[in-house]
Amino acid sequence: MKNTSSKQVKKAGLAEPVRVLCLDHEGGHGGSSRSLSELLSGIQELDSLSLSVWFKKDGVIRQIYKGMNVDYLHVPDMPTISTVHRLSRNIYSIFKFIIVTSISFPKLFTLIRKAHQQFDVIHFNHPNLWGLGILARCLGNTPITFHIRVSLVNLSETPVENKLFMTVNKFSSKIFASIQIRSIAWLASELFFISAWDRQQFRKFSKQSKGTVVFNSIEAKSPKYKIESHQKSKLKKRIVSVENYVWSRGTDRLLHLASYMKETKVSNIEFHVVGDMEIPERIARRHFKMPRSKSYSLEALVNQMGLQKFFIFYGHLDDPENIIMRCDLLLSLSRRAGPWGRSVIESMLMGLPVIACGEAPGFVVHNSNGLFFEEFDANVIGSNIVDLLERPDNLNRMSKSARSYAMENFASGVSEKAIKEVWMRLGKQPTN
Repeated sequence: MKNTSSKQVKKAGLAEPVRVLCLDHEGGHGGSSRSLSELLSGIQELDSLSLSVWFKKDGVIRQIYKGMNVDYLHVPDMPTISTVHRLSRNIYSIFKFIIVTSISFPKLFTLIRKAHQQFDVIHFNHPNLWGLGILARCLGNTPITFHIRVSLVNLSETPVENKLFMTVNKFSSKIFASIQIRSIAWLASELFFISAWDRQQFRKFSKQSKGTVVFNSIEAKSPKYKIESHQKSKLKKRIVSVENYVWSRGTDRLLHLASYMKETKVSNIEFHVVGDMEIPERIARRHFKMPRSKSYSLEALVNQMGLQKFFIFYGHLDDPENIIMRCDLLLSLSRRAGPWGRSVIESMLMGLPVIACGEAPGFVVHNSNGLFFEEFDANVIGSNIVDLLERPDNLNRMSKSARSYAMENFASGVSEKAIKEVWMRLGKQPTN
C-alpha cells in the first residue's frame, strides 16, 4: 500500500491519516529492526496511518521497505547510546555521543525539525536511541513512543572480572540505567514492551506505570514461513541457534551440549549456528583459554575442542528462516531472562519447539511448545533433547503446539492493532 500524502488525501475528500515516523538504528541487521518491519507490514493493512522509516544502517532493509511501498530515508548520522556494564565504557559512550552529536548537530537539527513538522507521531524502535529522543523532545512537542526491546539491568557480559571492579561496575551501571530509563519515561508519551518481564524491570527504575506489553508480531501469510517448504533431514536431527554471540545469551553453552553428545556417542545431531560468533578477546583468552590470535570465534573454539563434526556455522544471514525451516528444534540458553526474541517467535511459527533456560521462561510453556530449565545442566538438557528427538510423536505434538502458540500470540494482528490505536490517539492530539 503506497503511503498517501496529506494533500492527496484532502483533495480526495478523505480523512487525513496520522503520519508516523519510525526511527531504526539497525537497518535490518538485527532482531529489533526485523520486528519493526514485520510490525509495519501488518499495520499497513489497517489503513488510517501514513508510515515512514528512517534508518541508520543501510542494507537489505531498503529493499524490504521499497517492496512495502513505505517511505524511507537513510540517516547515517543517527546517534545511539546505551547503558553497559563497565563504568569506563559508559563514560566513554557519553563523551563519544556528545562529540559525535556535536559534529553532526546541524544535520540532526534539520532532520529533527523536519520530523516535527511533517509527522504526527515519532516512534523510537530501541532504547539506545534515548539520546536522540531527548534532542527530539527539546526541539518540539510531537508525541513520542518508545519500544523497549531489551533489558537495561544486570548487564554484565563477561565471566572474567575482578571482584572490586565488578562491584563498582554493577553499582555505576545501575545509576546509568536509572538515568536512561527515567529519561525515556519522561520524554515518551507511551511505551511498548515486548514482555511483561521487561516492563516490570523498567518500572523498578522509572517509578511509574506507563507502558503496554505488545508482543513482537509476525506476518504468518509470508511464503517464507510456510510449513510445506520445510526440508527436514531424515539422517540428521538439526538444532538451530539464531543470535549474535554475547556472553549473556549463552551461545557457548552449545559446546557443552555437543560434548555431552560426543561422550554419550550420539552421532545424528547437528547444531546449526546463525549469527556473528566473534568472541571478545578478554573472554576468549582468559575464560576459554584460547591461544593468541588476530580474532576469536565460537567456530575456532569448537575446532579447538574437537567438536567440529557437530556444528555448521553460517555467520550473519539476512534470511535466517531458510535455515530455521530445515531444523527440528531451536535453542535459547540464556544466562538472563528470556526467551522472547525474534528467532523464538519465527521458529515457533515454523513449528520448532524451543529448548530454553534462564531467569524466566518467556514464551516457552514447559512440555507444551518446548522445554524450559531454570538452571543450565548440559547432562540434563542434553538427555532431554535426545529423548525428545527419539520420540517423533512427542516432537510432533510440541511442534503443533509451538505453531498454534505463535499463531495466537504473534500472528493474530493483536499487536498491530494495539500499537495502531496508540498512534491514532496520540496523532490526533493537538500539540502546542
